[in-house]
This record gives sequence, C-alpha cells and structure tokens, in this order.
Amino acid sequence: MDKKKIIEIVVILIVIASIAYWFTVMRPTEQAQRQVEDTTQAIEQVAESTPVVAPETNPVTTAIPAVNPLEKTNPFKNKYENPFN
Repeated sequence: MDKKKIIEIVVILIVIASIAYWFTVMRPTEQAQRQVEDTTQAIEQVAESTPVVAPETNPVTTAIPAVNPLEKTNPFKNKYENPFN
C-alpha cells in the first residue's frame, strides 16, 4: 500500500473515533439535562424564598456623642502660648 493511502485511512479512523466518542461520552443525555433543569429550579426557589436582610446598624454611634478627645484632654489649651507666633 501507498503511504498516502495509509495516512488517509488513519485520518478517517481518527475522525470516526472522535465522532463516536462525542456521541457516547461527551454528549449530554436526557437524564443529565433533566437533572440540570431540576437543580436550576431548586436554586431559583431557594433564592426567591430567602428573606431580605436589613443593613446592620451600629448602635454605638447613637450612644456616644461625637467628641474630639484632644479638646477635652489637653491641659495646655488656654495656658500655653507658642513663642514662635
């Protein structure tokens, strides 16, 4: 046989094998498609039934007044004058 004929036969066999592989292994079955649809519906039902959570508020902001600690704790506020002014 000629090398060209052998190469053609090998290529044809590879194409046939890849098509057979696709139809047997890679192609999703009806059962797998139904499972995907059922899972998708279940996820949508769970997502719809989840309650809306209110944003968390910080209770400390209302309990503590906004005070600058440097104004209250500075002992030299009115007593010390800057000599370089």
